Amino acid sequence: MNNRLEDLLSIAKFIDVKIPDLKGKLHHITLPVRMFDKVYKKGIGMDGSSFPGFLSTERSDLIVRINTDFVFFDPIMEYPTISFFTDIYTTDGELYPLAPTSIYKKTIAKFKEQTGIDDISILPEFEFYIFSKLKLSIKDTECSVKIKVEENPEEYSMDNAYHISPPIDKYYNLRSKIVDVFQEVGIDVKYHHHEVGPSAQNEIEIDYVSVEKTPMTIMLVIYLIKNLVLKEGLYVSFLPKPLRNQAGSGLHLHFKFKDYKEEYRYFIGGLLKYAPSLCLFTNPSTNSYKRLYGGHEAPSRVFYSSANRNAAIRIPGYAKDGFEFEYRVPDATFNPYLALALIWFAQLEGFNNAIDPGPPVVKGQDDNVCLPENLIEAVKFFLHENT
Repeated sequence: MNNRLEDLLSIAKFIDVKIPDLKGKLHHITLPVRMFDKVYKKGIGMDGSSFPGFLSTERSDLIVRINTDFVFFDPIMEYPTISFFTDIYTTDGELYPLAPTSIYKKTIAKFKEQTGIDDISILPEFEFYIFSKLKLSIKDTECSVKIKVEENPEEYSMDNAYHISPPIDKYYNLRSKIVDVFQEVGIDVKYHHHEVGPSAQNEIEIDYVSVEKTPMTIMLVIYLIKNLVLKEGLYVSFLPKPLRNQAGSGLHLHFKFKDYKEEYRYFIGGLLKYAPSLCLFTNPSTNSYKRLYGGHEAPSRVFYSSANRNAAIRIPGYAKDGFEFEYRVPDATFNPYLALALIWFAQLEGFNNAIDPGPPVVKGQDDNVCLPENLIEAVKFFLHENT
């Protein structure tokens, strides 16, 4: 146990363990802090049958164990509470193979072993809308959603909403408040700003994190944004396309390798080859495809390019050191453990089979492979690749 953890335990009253399910939803268990030693050594028993896709009721016992790689005071909890992410084990002491955390750990270990690359980091971008009022009506003969936006989209358009300043940008103080909380829990931030969508679309871009911590960091960021916005009496939407005719919200992922080697281009080749089938996990909602085929810089064709924001993979024009690229397809409806595991698998396939992506494309061409147009097509692509 490290000194920082001991210091936190000395002032905490509770510990909170967070458990991701197969859908990417976050669950938690809270215990008095005096239980830490027991939980740390033996774990916590859980009912695997209550997590869809895990176990049947006939044999449902699993063990939740604390992962001490990422420890933080939970700013959402009223009482001093230390939070941990977790790993799930069988009663035999093995990692439970169907847990998203287990799948991700095994994939990363395999990637590093076969490529010999160890120094990898990821920078996620978080795009989201903030609404002042939200009314949902679901009846036998009627279904409707009414949204009120504090910003007036009639005052300006998507042509000038990007990085727009106050007073049009209504939530700059709230974003700063959120970023301040991020920094308190150990999440470094690159910047925040108003995004392209004129109806209060926002972006917070955190700094690079290690490949091991990326999925839990993504889940924590979304958890904090949702709760902090709700505390202000507002509503946040991470839906890929919550508003028609406005920019969608993606969750772009920047991959950075410390060194540059010519064969690293095969990572891009593998990702391009498998991008359509990966959509089942990187874009798992019906709403995801409203974004991909809704324009406004969202990718719909599979190609890579330098500085082109319509590309599925963009090589940033300002990237100077090492090897870096941005995967622009995913959105926040994904399970980051499963989506990233498959993204790494696709890159590994490209590396092992020397899949050359060819030269970068200046702009999208009609002969590029298309991403799926809907979730059913994504399922078909995935089944085709795996049968």
